Amino acid sequence: MSDYISARPADSGGILYETAAGTRAAKLGGTRAWRNNNPGNIRAGRFASRHGAIGEAAGFAVFPDEATGRRALEAILRTSEYQQLTVGGAIGRYAPSNENDTEQYVRSVEEITGISRSKSMDQLTPEQRGRMVDAIQRIEGWQQGMTIPIPSRKPQPGPQSLLGQPVENLDEAAVSAIMGSRAYTDL
Repeated sequence: MSDYISARPADSGGILYETAAGTRAAKLGGTRAWRNNNPGNIRAGRFASRHGAIGEAAGFAVFPDEATGRRALEAILRTSEYQQLTVGGAIGRYAPSNENDTEQYVRSVEEITGISRSKSMDQLTPEQRGRMVDAIQRIEGWQQGMTIPIPSRKPQPGPQSLLGQPVENLDEAAVSAIMGSRAYTDL
């Protein structure tokens, strides 16, 4: 599990992640699923929040890492709404035809997993459910981009805070800041 506690869209179109300590990284390029650590492209909302989402981007949940996103996807497939369906029915619910080519999605899941669309979801073994998660991740698109660490900017002390420092502790920039400050010129 990562140390990221929050995430938000970045101006660059990527996702900006931040840790409790304030360190940051941006995920750029790749697919939305990868940038959001959301292999199933789960929509943002209460379900996603209860399963570890730390942000939202364009209506989709952002998770702290891929493992958390995968666990959330597995959790969806284990809900009673999905367990009472067949594999084909579950995919129809997960990837409705108003947003997807559902029939192609079902065919792809069958082809990738080797599980028949007519098999009941409550009959799947954990291994088969894992194959379904893998298939959904592949179909939803998981292409890596770049993760770029963002160096933290340490605030530079202002001239006022430097006035009481011993000269040997000051660097050239600090001395210049003091010499050019109103506090120095007013002495």
